[in-house]
Amino acid sequence: MLLWLFEQLAGYHSSFQVVRYLTLRSLLSVLTSLTIGLVLGPIMIRKLQALKYGQA
Repeated sequence: MLLWLFEQLAGYHSSFQVVRYLTLRSLLSVLTSLTIGLVLGPIMIRKLQALKYGQA
């Protein structure tokens, strides 16, 4: 969906063509997943500790 949007915007401004590179899209996906993990990880750990969920 975003790729389609950026392809449409590339007709108006050439800097949007950078999204066509697979390496950039891969890097952005890795950074997105890392950010989500760093944000949601501590929240999940606190919830599991509150439930007294641990190793058996």
